[in-house]
Amino acid sequence: MHKKNWKTFFSFVLLLVIIDQFFKIFFMRTLEFGSSFSIFTLTKNTGTFYGLFKNGNLFFIFITVAVIIAVLLYYKGMEEKHKLPFALILAGGIGNLIDRVFLGGVIDFIDLKIWPIFNLADSFITIGILWLVWLLFLKEA
Repeated sequence: MHKKNWKTFFSFVLLLVIIDQFFKIFFMRTLEFGSSFSIFTLTKNTGTFYGLFKNGNLFFIFITVAVIIAVLLYYKGMEEKHKLPFALILAGGIGNLIDRVFLGGVIDFIDLKIWPIFNLADSFITIGILWLVWLLFLKEA
């Protein structure tokens, strides 16, 4: 494992976490919970996507920590093409974990009206997972 790759990987993860947290803090200071402005509605989610498993915050903290540990352990043997999607998943997990631990739930603010309210960390996780599925599909095809 090259030290430069490791530093780049974790610098990218850190950058994404900072961006995610910046926007959450911005909207928490700008909007009251439940209030809306354009495509932004501030909410706190103690469950998972679609608000499923409400009040499962502690359970999701443990799951997120387990996923983060798994990604970190897998990093050393990770193929180069998997690093960016895993960085997205790791950054999203850390961003939402920060919310769960310090705020009691995930702060969501992007409201497209046709989809449940979400945040940048959710987007990072979704893009990373879809990317990995795509890579798996390409390998099988």
